[in-house]
Amino acid sequence: MAINISFGNTYGSHDGTSLLERFIEDIANIWKSVICIGTGNEGRSAGHTAGMVRENEETVIQLAVQEQEPALNLQIWKAYYDIMDISFVSPSGERIGPIQEVLGTQRFSVGNTELLLYYGEPSPYSTAQEIYVDFLPKEVYINSGIWEIVLTPRKIISGNYAMWLPSENVLNPGTAFLFPTETGTLTIPSTASRTIGVGAYDALTFSYVDFSGRGQRGVREIIKAGYCAPGVNVTAPTTSGTYASFSGTSFATPFVTGGAALMMEWGIIKENDPYLYGEKVKAYMQRGARPLPGFTEYPNPQVGYGALCLRDSIPVFKNNIDLCKKKCNNMCNKKCIGENMRENTYIKIETLYRKYRGYVETKDLLAEGFSNRQISTLVNEGYLQKVCYGHYWLSGKPCKKPFDYKCIEVSLSNPDAVICMNSALYYQGILSAEPDYLSVATKRTNRRMMKMDFKTQRHYFSNRNFNIGIRKQETEFGPYNIYDIERSVCDLYRLEGETEIEVEIIKNIKENKYLYNRVLKYAEVLQIKRGL
Repeated sequence: MAINISFGNTYGSHDGTSLLERFIEDIANIWKSVICIGTGNEGRSAGHTAGMVRENEETVIQLAVQEQEPALNLQIWKAYYDIMDISFVSPSGERIGPIQEVLGTQRFSVGNTELLLYYGEPSPYSTAQEIYVDFLPKEVYINSGIWEIVLTPRKIISGNYAMWLPSENVLNPGTAFLFPTETGTLTIPSTASRTIGVGAYDALTFSYVDFSGRGQRGVREIIKAGYCAPGVNVTAPTTSGTYASFSGTSFATPFVTGGAALMMEWGIIKENDPYLYGEKVKAYMQRGARPLPGFTEYPNPQVGYGALCLRDSIPVFKNNIDLCKKKCNNMCNKKCIGENMRENTYIKIETLYRKYRGYVETKDLLAEGFSNRQISTLVNEGYLQKVCYGHYWLSGKPCKKPFDYKCIEVSLSNPDAVICMNSALYYQGILSAEPDYLSVATKRTNRRMMKMDFKTQRHYFSNRNFNIGIRKQETEFGPYNIYDIERSVCDLYRLEGETEIEVEIIKNIKENKYLYNRVLKYAEVLQIKRGL
């Protein structure tokens, strides 16, 4: 059973110890289930702050309250063994406190605001202590402006504290901490450990959205538990029977829940893996998650393990003999086993395209579980195209080579090679017609073989001039080296002479004074200034 919970609130210690979090964790351990919960939309709300109180040092937290705020509550969470007094300074400068810790409710009045302060007790399931503060109006609204909450240490062991306001959607815009903490903004119960927390990203730009709740690294290593899914302008039905666009983690969560349900169907219902539920589903999804731009470390508090990718999460088994026997009522043979294994292999090949950007090395295929024999078979059947020694192109259905694939493949064969002369001018938009062969330059000392499936013309340049004008071209399929336009013009003129093409190129460049001056500088270094 895959359960979707598109709900969350900010009330609680956010450490996984509340009754609701513990109940959900217990449910997650019962039978075959996966529970997916949205991480909330409090990432940029400025409704959370945290820090550390140190001995003999007061800590001041500033809270902005907008005009016409009818009421407000504040949660302060700390370890029960830490003892600290609390003071409040109103926007008018009037101070209440230090208020000593006394279990129960205390009431104070300042301006148009009445403060109810409650020191809580530890519970049988948590050592955390809550200090709950209600800001209530004497008439209609509480005092607006900058409030200060002052924490005065008395006995400090850890000194850690955290504060939360209610959800952003129930407050006036601008009511927030002046110095918020963005981590730790997961809503409860997404902080439960045995659930899959779901954040949101923009599927149009493939980028993380900052409203998505963010985890934190702490004693229990609470980070964003799972993955991100599309959560911006998601089309969904309305209560009136029409469709509209919605944003938020509540609309991202069903993508992951549906993915978990499909995996469980594949495993349990279709008898591919009777134990595909719970933490096992989570593990497969973690492995298949795709990275998002801007993040290098995974998992992280913002996006967890990355963007959900169900295709890459489906496991591939090296040996399906037992499965095949079960399906065939123990009448299985080698042909049936082979066909089953090949089917899984083909599925896996299609999932590797996005992960490896089209090009894959032999070592990568081996790491993914393919044998040398399987690799050879896939080459023969056209699923892999050998580019050069140790490198392949994934030639499955979703795969289409880029415009400059020849340059990329030359770089795979010889990383120090540089695209030069008319080929460099073609790939930089100076020449409209593709040359009959790819011009490639290497140092005279570089004798590395380059056996390509397309025609190449290799030039050996002196070590002194080789590095002049090289720039690295970055692509999503891999980088390659290419000489800039000015250097390419000089090499073409130097090695090919005054052909019709060279004369026309130089004529056009002379119209651009800046480019022409750079060509002359290159020509002087390369000792070909005469004639230009």
